[in-house]
Amino acid sequence: IAPYMLPYVEYFKHFLGTDKTEQLIHYGSIHLYPVELLRGHTYDDTIMIMDETQNSTIKQVKLFLTRMGNRSKAIMVGDVTQSDIGEKNGLRFCMDNLSDLRNLAICKFDKSDVLRHPIIPDILERFEKKGF
Repeated sequence: IAPYMLPYVEYFKHFLGTDKTEQLIHYGSIHLYPVELLRGHTYDDTIMIMDETQNSTIKQVKLFLTRMGNRSKAIMVGDVTQSDIGEKNGLRFCMDNLSDLRNLAICKFDKSDVLRHPIIPDILERFEKKGF
């Protein structure tokens, strides 16, 4: 699964530095798992992050969220406009059905929040104008 986890390792290296990231992964402070391997686990005192949630099924998101243990937080990241599986994805389900739950927050960003290359908001605007 290493190739699939590479973007996350790169994020950690960007924010924490290479040495700190390798140390945290080596000593087990950071764990990278595909969602399929979460079954049967409960994560206490943990910050759980699910990235690209717009490409997760509703059942996968349910599995992810129900792994939260005591003093844990779950963060789901995604862009519903970039779903490879359509409107019936797990992120859309949560946004439409869980927003009124106590202790849950949904943060929506737009193209002005993009932190990648400065041209990305302009590219997004052109795609939006064409209905994509």
